[in-house]
Amino acid sequence: MDPLSHLALTRLVVGPGTAPLLAALTPDLPSYRCYPAWVARRGELAAAIQSGTWPEPPAWMLTLHRASHSLLPGVALLAVSVALPRRELRLAALSWLLHILVDLPSHRRDPWGPRPLWPVSDLAFDGIGWADLLAIRVARAVNSRH
Repeated sequence: MDPLSHLALTRLVVGPGTAPLLAALTPDLPSYRCYPAWVARRGELAAAIQSGTWPEPPAWMLTLHRASHSLLPGVALLAVSVALPRRELRLAALSWLLHILVDLPSHRRDPWGPRPLWPVSDLAFDGIGWADLLAIRVARAVNSRH
C-alpha cells in the first residue's frame, strides 16, 4: 500500500495525531529511504525506471525491511505502551500493527513481501497487490464495454 493510503487508513481507524501517523509510515522507511538511493548509487536508476525492471535488493536491506514488517516490533511496542501507560505510544503501536496487517493481503511474496513472524519464521503470503487490483478492475471495465 502506498504511504498516503496508509496515512488515510490510520487516521480513519486509529485517529489523528503525530505519533500514530508517523508510526504508520515507519515500516516502509527502510525500503523507501534506502532502496532508491542504493539503485541510484549503482547508476541503475534511469534504466530501472525506463524498463520497470529493478535490481534485487542487497540482503541487509531485506533484513531491515523484514524486521520493520514483522508483527514482533509492533507487539513489543504495544507491550511497552501497556507497561508505561502512554496513549501516544499505544496509538503508535496500533498504527504499526495496522500497517503490517494491511500489507499482508496486499503484497506478493516477492523479496519485499511482509514476513509477519520474522525472524522466528520466514512465512510470507501471496496477496494481491494494489496495482494488480487496479489492473483487474480496468480490464473488467474494458471487457464489459465489448
